[in-house]
Amino acid sequence: MEQLDELFSFLHDPREDVRQLAVNNVAGLTKSPELIPFFAKNDGKVVKDLMAMRKDHPLIAHDSISALVNLSTYDEILPFLDDEMFVFSVVLTIVIPNSVLADLCCMLLNNMTKHAPIAKRLIPPEPDGAAPASPAATAPAAAKAAGTAADAAPAKKQKNPADRQPPRILSTRDFLSGVFANVSALSAGARSLRQRSAIDGTIRLSKLLPFTDHPSAIRRGGAIAAIKNCCFDVEADATTSSTTTATTTTSTNDRGLLLSPELNLLPYVLLPLADGRDDDDLTDDERSQLPDELQFVEPERRREADARLRRMLVETLLLLAHTRPGRELLRRRRVYPVVRNMHRVEADEGVADCAERLVNLLMRDEPEDGEVAEAEVAALGKETKGSVPSAGPKKRAVVQEVVDSDDDEDGEDAGGVDVSAII
Repeated sequence: MEQLDELFSFLHDPREDVRQLAVNNVAGLTKSPELIPFFAKNDGKVVKDLMAMRKDHPLIAHDSISALVNLSTYDEILPFLDDEMFVFSVVLTIVIPNSVLADLCCMLLNNMTKHAPIAKRLIPPEPDGAAPASPAATAPAAAKAAGTAADAAPAKKQKNPADRQPPRILSTRDFLSGVFANVSALSAGARSLRQRSAIDGTIRLSKLLPFTDHPSAIRRGGAIAAIKNCCFDVEADATTSSTTTATTTTSTNDRGLLLSPELNLLPYVLLPLADGRDDDDLTDDERSQLPDELQFVEPERRREADARLRRMLVETLLLLAHTRPGRELLRRRRVYPVVRNMHRVEADEGVADCAERLVNLLMRDEPEDGEVAEAEVAALGKETKGSVPSAGPKKRAVVQEVVDSDDDEDGEDAGGVDVSAII
């Protein structure tokens, strides 16, 4: 359409107010699926123009990123976003403190990492250092330096239009959890999360565990999905892992970092499945053998409300039960009473079925080879695209307003990574 071409040409106008008006209108067009092919024309020229506008006036950058959030939900647009320096700049915006564009960039990166080549850019190199790190994988250090330089630099006077600024909001960065879920869907990404950080020596996955019980359903969903994805390689982890610190190296060939007391994974998976009203159903013997965090659950605590998240948590336990060391750990930490009490009141057939399969694995006699059938794990798909919960069917993301809405903070309107981009 000639009208569209004319509108797109104004993205390069030397006048700032014209560019602002143009990008605002372009962001509105990204809500129409029938117009998406026009953004992919000429090798994605308009998409690349919007990518470049992230460096423009803050309001222009806000609208350009909003447009990219919507466009990034379409598979035909994602290859145009696979640019190393652009991914780096998005990560940089997220990690800089007090960035007003941080939440938008979290939504954008969440959508972008559906594309495996982009997700791979966020995976740090293996510990042997054979592969050089990409800028995106080393962004936190660069962001710290950039933040220091920004603090020392004198404030620049804003240009027109009328020195306007994007609305000052407190960034939650909840959608970043979907990025970890997408990256962990790759074997290399899951392996990286199970390894130690080169910065502080802690197991990377341990940084996600507390969010299984976070108030935000968006953050909970991404964290639980990432944890589940990391558990697909329990066998490899249990046979090849070793614990390394700055002073000692301790072999843990019989039980890897995933099942190690240091990571202490089980309480973070079990606690969302527990309910304070179940306390009277536990015997003293069962309670004494539970993880410390579950022995005395607060009476007001309620079980995870989202059935899909409950199912992912039970499937995580199923994956841990795929190996004999995992099953022994689940039995020793008395997982059965927690799952039993949940099953008694479970209304979702899928969750109840997973719970029954888990109980069958834990209560039956051990097979001679000590392993369960591969079909048990093959039936559990990896969680991709953020696995953010929703109250309804999945739908494409739409940027409806320039200003972020408070309605989505509880995650009730989110549905998969496609909806995680709703503002």
